[in-house]
Amino acid sequence: MITFPESFFQEEERDGFLVPAMMKHAWAAELKLLDQLRIFLEAHQLTYFAEVGTLLGAIRHGGFIPWDDDLDIGMPREDYMKLQSLAGELPKPLRLKSFYVQDNFDQFHAVVSNARETKLSWDEKRMEEYFGCPFIVGIDIFPFDYIPADPNMRKLQRLLYNMAHVMAFSYDEVFSGQPDTARIQKYEKDLHTVEEYCHIKFDYDEPIKPQIWRLADNLAMQCREEEAAYFDYYPRMVLVEDATPYLRKKEWYQSYREAPFETTTIRVPKDAEKALERFYGDWKTPVNAVTEHEYPFYKKQIEYFELAGYGDRLKNL
Repeated sequence: MITFPESFFQEEERDGFLVPAMMKHAWAAELKLLDQLRIFLEAHQLTYFAEVGTLLGAIRHGGFIPWDDDLDIGMPREDYMKLQSLAGELPKPLRLKSFYVQDNFDQFHAVVSNARETKLSWDEKRMEEYFGCPFIVGIDIFPFDYIPADPNMRKLQRLLYNMAHVMAFSYDEVFSGQPDTARIQKYEKDLHTVEEYCHIKFDYDEPIKPQIWRLADNLAMQCREEEAAYFDYYPRMVLVEDATPYLRKKEWYQSYREAPFETTTIRVPKDAEKALERFYGDWKTPVNAVTEHEYPFYKKQIEYFELAGYGDRLKNL
């Protein structure tokens, strides 16, 4: 059972960055959520490991990066897919969100949150369980796939994946709002091109959007371990024409170790330092960088609670 001394929840300056008390409560809630998820994963013999900012925080800071506000973990693809099938068995209040569980989820990673309701509410019971944190918190889960050692196979796989990836993210833009016949016709033509290249057939009697998202994910899974040189979150392949210099090597993830993280530990790959160097370059020097999402993550939740009349209670936390 994860615990924290009272001093943990106090405002604190770390590496020249002021971490407010409210963020400390959010951190504690996220670590409680991770502990609950970890117990479930281990019970089902599923592997997880710290990823991106959480991995960097574990190795460089022994906890959260001071200006970070969330937790990220990775899972081998096989275990990630098993987790999708176990979504309904997660203990309350944990909830898994992914396009394998909800058709309207538009990310290639999954999220586990500490609330099953879809509408935000002031929940005293949740606050009691999660160290006084009033916010819904989540953990991002990234599936790791094997990536071919052969450069030609890598290039072909990336080409097919990119086609499906672009179509997945552009679907709503094409089919929402005022109909644009030319764009719709082009999208339909691209659908048939994808069918031809991937040797598949979409079921046009069923919603197409979920099928495209799943096709892209299926393309990411195509490499077998014995044919691979790399092990990484496949959407990174679309960022640059040749992502090879930035991909993590599969041997770095052959085994795992525990690393200190705040008042607990977190699992990291055995060669975490090599993985960090490949991902960040000079990872040892702290850089107060802007996160990919709005900081803090709970800003909009605060606005909602204030409009709902809970402003005074927030001030008293």
